[in-house]
Amino acid sequence: MDKNNQLIRTDLRISNMNSVDEEIIVAKLLGKIEGVAKVYTHHSLNKAEIYTSREVSIDELQQALSGYNFNV
Repeated sequence: MDKNNQLIRTDLRISNMNSVDEEIIVAKLLGKIEGVAKVYTHHSLNKAEIYTSREVSIDELQQALSGYNFNV
């Protein structure tokens, strides 16, 4: 990534994320979305921080978590 490009930080509330194992699952699933550079998850806060090189829609985020009981 070019130094002039800034990553976009998005804070998400993720419901039904209750353990460290689920943090890892959420991070891996969100990390597969095109443009996602970094993902940090915190189950105790029901929160994820994502850093992207482009705007990512809520629908894309929810779709990435489909098949699991997590909701954005």
